[in-house]
Amino acid sequence: MINICVSRRLAMELSGIELRYLVNEIKSKINPAYYVSSINAVTKPSFLFKMHHPKDPDIMLMVSTKGIWITRLKFESFEENKMINILKAELERAKIESIEQLGSERIITVKFRHLDEKVRYMVVEFFGDGNIVLCDGNMQIMGILKPIEVRHRMLKIGFRYAPPPPRGIDVYDITLEQLRAMREDKQSDSLDVVKWIGRKISIPKKYVEEIAIRAGISSLTVGQLSEEDMERLYVIIKEIISDIVSEKNHQPYVILGQNEKAIDAIPIKTAHLSKLNVKKTPSYMDAVDEVLSNDLMDLGRNIRTIEIDERITALQHDIAEQIKAKELVLSKANLIRNVAHKLMQLSYQGVQSITESSVNKLLAENSANIILEKGLKYLEILEELILIESNLPKLSSALFTRAKEMERGNIAIEQSKARLEAQIQELQNQTISVRKKIIIKQQTSKEWYERYRWFITTDGLLAIGGRDASSNSAIIRKHLTENDIVFHAEVHGSPFFIIKNTGNLEETGLSLQQVAVATVSFSRAWIGHGRMASRVLMRTG
Repeated sequence: MINICVSRRLAMELSGIELRYLVNEIKSKINPAYYVSSINAVTKPSFLFKMHHPKDPDIMLMVSTKGIWITRLKFESFEENKMINILKAELERAKIESIEQLGSERIITVKFRHLDEKVRYMVVEFFGDGNIVLCDGNMQIMGILKPIEVRHRMLKIGFRYAPPPPRGIDVYDITLEQLRAMREDKQSDSLDVVKWIGRKISIPKKYVEEIAIRAGISSLTVGQLSEEDMERLYVIIKEIISDIVSEKNHQPYVILGQNEKAIDAIPIKTAHLSKLNVKKTPSYMDAVDEVLSNDLMDLGRNIRTIEIDERITALQHDIAEQIKAKELVLSKANLIRNVAHKLMQLSYQGVQSITESSVNKLLAENSANIILEKGLKYLEILEELILIESNLPKLSSALFTRAKEMERGNIAIEQSKARLEAQIQELQNQTISVRKKIIIKQQTSKEWYERYRWFITTDGLLAIGGRDASSNSAIIRKHLTENDIVFHAEVHGSPFFIIKNTGNLEETGLSLQQVAVATVSFSRAWIGHGRMASRVLMRTG
């Protein structure tokens, strides 16, 4: 049987310190020249921001309630999303001015600014089921994924955004004195160190265990910690946090589960990895991308096939009912056949009447009753009625006949079961087909010249040309260097073309001819079969 369950919780959950690294890395990649060229909804809690740059490659930024990361993939939309329209209206064409984490909390705020100085904030909460909130410049909520009304906070459209109450000490600012104060709680004396650190400091268990191992205190209780242990513990905590956040000593791994599926990512090498199936990745961002993007793809496949799965489940239920019906019929047929056989034996012993005590005893042992209906006597066995004949041999024969009829009826049940199984197979094939159709394209880095018209000449030189007035201007302003040659035709609508890094002109004659032809070919004045009178001007940059 198939259990239908489309879970919104991904296997991997980012911690505050892992989130800090991702935020820092994203900030270093998305410089002020990038702007939001498009936003696409992937799932209800996941959005893909395409960040465009006039010169540099586009950046695909995934914002989800389970993480924020730069992805190499281009996702299609898997389901409708109620926030997409307001996000597109308010954030497209804006630049990301800042991305900040709230202390060590799993909350980030992305500040967007438009050319007209209009400011918008997007707050993303990664704890619990997560949330995405769009606010105006005064932090008034304009759109929200999941409105919240609880005792300590209310988040809904029109209200001002307020973060949840802080959970305790910020791990980035923790001091040795604070760590010592945590130990003063006498109720903690009998706790082992790993549990104690996990309860007092917001650090994932995988790092808590590593801290205890590196500090050499994993076998101790809190009451056994010496002052030297506390100092060493503090140093290791700060060291690991620094390593993760600053990318220092990063050795990123993807943790693999069944079928080699990526289920978790870790930025540094820890002792517990030796017990797991892992693989190295170029960066922790790549590792996060692989794990969380795979989870999104799995979620997308489940969303696309949920209706088919529900139909399969209904058919499987019908098959189960058919099997139960067959088993019931066979059970009844066997019992009826058994009673018929014993009645025949009694007749061989000289018993002739159904009213004799031996017959009554046999019927009672097999839960059979004699009932009167419309003046006729019937033998009732498991709700099956058989007309009582004048003597035992005839009654026994009637019972044998009924048992055979019931067994023949099972043929129809088997045929119906086979039809249902064929329908299930067809639906399962549809599921496989739908899953294969979910193609996530790999984002490939483009060379800077690919945004223009370009080709490589026979001499192996790069030629680039403008597509419009803007790109014509950009070619001359941004890409013209000392050893380049510029082409422009004295005709209406001629583009500019440049041959990059030319050497001896006598050795590049064929390239000059090819680029001259390209220049006039892409002009608006080009007429039939390429015959035109024009003069191509050349000048060195």
